[in-house]
This record gives sequence, C-alpha cells and structure tokens, in this order.
Amino acid sequence: MKNELSIIIAAGDISSCSARGYFTLAADGGLKHALALGIKPDGVLGDFDSYGAVPEGEGVKVYPVKKDKTDTALCCELAVEKGYKKLCVYGALGGDRFEHSYANVALCAEMAKKGVRCVLCSEECSVFAVASSRLCFDGGCSGYISVFPYGGEARIELGGLEYPFNGVMDAFSSLGVSNEFCRRPSFVEVSEGVAVVICRVGEKKTLELLEAWND
Repeated sequence: MKNELSIIIAAGDISSCSARGYFTLAADGGLKHALALGIKPDGVLGDFDSYGAVPEGEGVKVYPVKKDKTDTALCCELAVEKGYKKLCVYGALGGDRFEHSYANVALCAEMAKKGVRCVLCSEECSVFAVASSRLCFDGGCSGYISVFPYGGEARIELGGLEYPFNGVMDAFSSLGVSNEFCRRPSFVEVSEGVAVVICRVGEKKTLELLEAWND
C-alpha cells in the first residue's frame, strides 16, 4: 500500500522514478534528479556538497559534511521514523563512485535486519535485501536472479526457480549467482541471516513486488 511505502531519491544514476503519490525524500544531489523529473520531494536531507548549495523551502534538513552516516542513510532513517515500512531507493547504484553503491547495498541489508522491506531500484537491476521473510515473484518475471548471503551465512530457500535450493549458504560462496526465473511463481525465503537478491524486473514490477511484500 502507498501509505506504507516511501521513495528515496539518491544522487546515483537515475533515468525515471515513479514517486508520485508516495512520501518522497531526496538525499543531497538526489534533489537534482527529482527536479529534473518534475518531482517535488516532501523532504530534502544532506550536507549539500553534491547539490552545491543549500536549497530553500520547507522540509530541508542540513547536516555537517563530516558525519557517520550517508545522506541516503539519513533519508531512510527519517522515513522509518515516520512509520514507513517499505523503502524504494532510486539513484542508489551507478555513478562514478562505486563505494557509494556498495554502501547502499549495506544500507539495504541494515534496513532488512530492522524489519524494513527495502529495495534499490535502477535501470540495470533491482537489489532487494531479505531477512526473516519471504520475497515472492509472480509468473511474469523473467531473466536472471542472483541471491547472496550478506554479512555472514544465511539459511535460504529458493522455490520456483530454475535451480531450487534449501539450506545454508556460506558468506563467501558464489553459489547463488545466475539462477533464473521460469515464468511461474517463485520465491526467496530467508529464515536466518540476511540475503541480497539481485534481479532485472524493471521499475514498475519492482514497485509492485515491494507493495505486495508482506511475508
């Protein structure tokens, strides 16, 4: 449901964003993306070193450059504080600084550990983090899907995919790479630990999956 889901717009690569109708926050340089796409965020957070100036208007929160959290993390935390249980983060991947993409995957996993449903959405792929939950896909999904433990081993079950699995994946294993959807309902269930799920289902389907994700 839209009243459970918040959109976060970060400063990485982004070409489209279905933010209308959702509570939306922009992280620093993500405001440039939002404005270019005709989106007026409900809030803008950051140190604004990427944006280049402190924007005017309500909902602007300024933080120091030297801090222990990224601007994207601050947006996610604010959305959770406001009661949102599902986060779709645009602009979290790509760009010219890979370390920010990596940090955002870690942020996604951190949100999952806290019981928040979170996905990083880009033109190239969607990255879900799953913990103590089942992420379900409908029969309309196709292409590759990869599943990796994050931060330690994880107990994972894969159903309805080309290669089923039910057991413990080691944190340093590449076993979960390049599984495939089979045009039938499928799922990734993580009963212990955290797993990162990478697939290419498109922006619209990503939002549909996130809205339907309640297990």
